[in-house]
Amino acid sequence: MDDDQRQVGVGVLVRALGPSPELPAGAARGALVGLGLGLVAALAVVAAVTAVLVTRLDQVGRGQAAHALGRVPWLAVVTAITAVTLVPLVTGDRGETGGRVDVLTLAVPLLVTVVVAGALGALLPRLGRRADARLRRLPPGGHLAVRRVLAGSGTARLVVVTTALSLSLVVYAGALASSTDRTIDAKASVATGSDVVVDLPRARVVDGPLPPDSMVVGTETSVTVLPGETTANVLVVRPEQVPGVVRWNEALADRPLAELMGALSGYDGDRVPVVVAGELPGGVLEGTDGELTVDFGYFDLPVEVVGRADAFPGQGERRPLIVADENRYAAALEDAGRDPSLVTTRQLWARGDVRGVLESLPAAGIALDEIDPEADVRSAAEFADRPELSAQRWSLDYLRAVALAAGALGLVGLAMHAMAQQRRRTVAALLLTRMGMSRRSSDAAAGLEIGLLAGLAAVVAVAVALPVSVLVLRLLDPVPTLRPDTLFAVPWGSIATVLGGVVLVTVGSALLVGRAARRATGGQVMRDAA
Repeated sequence: MDDDQRQVGVGVLVRALGPSPELPAGAARGALVGLGLGLVAALAVVAAVTAVLVTRLDQVGRGQAAHALGRVPWLAVVTAITAVTLVPLVTGDRGETGGRVDVLTLAVPLLVTVVVAGALGALLPRLGRRADARLRRLPPGGHLAVRRVLAGSGTARLVVVTTALSLSLVVYAGALASSTDRTIDAKASVATGSDVVVDLPRARVVDGPLPPDSMVVGTETSVTVLPGETTANVLVVRPEQVPGVVRWNEALADRPLAELMGALSGYDGDRVPVVVAGELPGGVLEGTDGELTVDFGYFDLPVEVVGRADAFPGQGERRPLIVADENRYAAALEDAGRDPSLVTTRQLWARGDVRGVLESLPAAGIALDEIDPEADVRSAAEFADRPELSAQRWSLDYLRAVALAAGALGLVGLAMHAMAQQRRRTVAALLLTRMGMSRRSSDAAAGLEIGLLAGLAAVVAVAVALPVSVLVLRLLDPVPTLRPDTLFAVPWGSIATVLGGVVLVTVGSALLVGRAARRATGGQVMRDAA
């Protein structure tokens, strides 16, 4: 098969199995950034772990090049690079990048992990000297293991750094993927309101039974909220129907949906009660006690804010949304001499699938020939399946797969380090045995040492990757034109994988080290030493 045939075959597979045969403009860039991050992270982890396996930092007689590299303050260099890259993320100012995301920015959690793990390794000898008196109270095996870890040898510190780097990538990739899924789900809830949204003809009267779990809402765009001259949209609902119809996400407000709707229906003032979703100018609500005016251009309505939300179903853009009670809203329009049916555009929100909702419309008095399925019907499923969103999910799933491989490589490097240390300590182990240290205590010391190294790396990985992922996540908003902003999700599956890997490598390495130690006889050890 020649190269042209291979390219055609790959193209057919991508179009058949990929997220879409055609991606919108800009979608490929976000996906390629994720792929690039995965490739760079994999190369970084492979290089770092390989350095652990081939470098002998504790040996005498290294070459001049090794001595020269050893004099370079690598921790200070990496810290400086990390600080320069981290400042824009913390301040929220990306300068002249225009909001573009580069691979170095996405790699910030890995850089911070290297810095923290390196600093911790440098502090271990100092901690060991301060805790020397307390360590003497430990049993022989525990004392030996802790002293070896706190000694902070060059190889041990490099092992902590590289293992933390590989495990941090697992947590980081899981956080990005889980948070992106949560964000897309929340934005789908906001974009479509319910499972299916149908734009109804303005003059059509709905005089029949509605589909199950459905309601008719009214919408109005581009009104002005006073004071503040803020442009907003209006959504008119029946509060008692909303909880059973909308696709609510708990992250959209700091109060349950039932409480927000209860505040609308239970209002007893003389204004129109509303819930404001989105941002108003600072100080407007505080300065007016929530009493605002909605200006329609040719008339206005007095409203009172009874609840706030970060976003609300049906808020199809980032501008604020005013959610009003239908009965009070219609009464206010009539008092202003306006016909409610002519002021608002109506929509049918329903749970279920598109086909089932459309088939139920004739019973409500709406002919199907009055509805254009392409222009008048939207669904949450279609939103979540948009090609650019699928491409981003695919790239993050790829990153998660690369991270798992890198994490496994890091743990393998830790196990090989343990075996190498055991071979180098055969004489010391023999002397400790002759001095009365039992084989069980020796095995316990080896296992505890491996567990402490792996545990330190895992703690650093989780403690660093989670908070720094929140900063990077803001740059990966899959639909920045919609509220809410990106939502963080703790990757419990990735954390469990890291902890499981640490336990597995600790137990496995301890068994291998103990087996290797039992095979080394005194005579053989002395002959090898000679």
